[in-house]
Amino acid sequence: MSNLLSSKGYVNASAPFSLTEYPAMYKNPNYLPWGFKQYVDFSVINECNTSCQLPIFWQDDGTIQPIMGHDSCYKSNFDQYGDMDAFGLHPAWQHQLSKFASVQDCLHEWKPSVMDKLTTFSCMTITALDIDAIRVDKSTQLTINGLTAWASATHACTTNLGKKNFYITGEVTGSDTFGSLYLSVTISLTIDTN
Repeated sequence: MSNLLSSKGYVNASAPFSLTEYPAMYKNPNYLPWGFKQYVDFSVINECNTSCQLPIFWQDDGTIQPIMGHDSCYKSNFDQYGDMDAFGLHPAWQHQLSKFASVQDCLHEWKPSVMDKLTTFSCMTITALDIDAIRVDKSTQLTINGLTAWASATHACTTNLGKKNFYITGEVTGSDTFGSLYLSVTISLTIDTN
């Protein structure tokens, strides 16, 4: 993603994290090449969706993060919950809802229509370029369920292309426990085993 969007009222400043999303707007920067000023495949929709369900988020210690104070979101394809520093300083789940380092727009990857486009794009890229591996930069910016859905669809695509050993790698940041959730998405540490 690029840096085309801003929270209204924060064009030249960082919007603080808030579970009440900010309306988004295009900044229309003059410095981008080829006249690229808006996203063609993803929409900014500043209309409230009261049936919005956030995905499951995880804390650094591997437990599920309860989300309080969230009752709606925008119908947009983008997360507009504020801006975050690149790493540290904030809980990982907040990074998954915010603009990365205040310079990279963030998609509602947990929205099925957005994930459908992401998986289509990866399959198109693999098909067109005949690649045998792909690296996900900042993979922990995606929710665990989102990354799992994307990786599963990408492997299905590569299997259909006859690529049985397609390799997906990614940058995993955060605590050891949090990072391990992305490497083995099979259990929650909050499960009672008695």
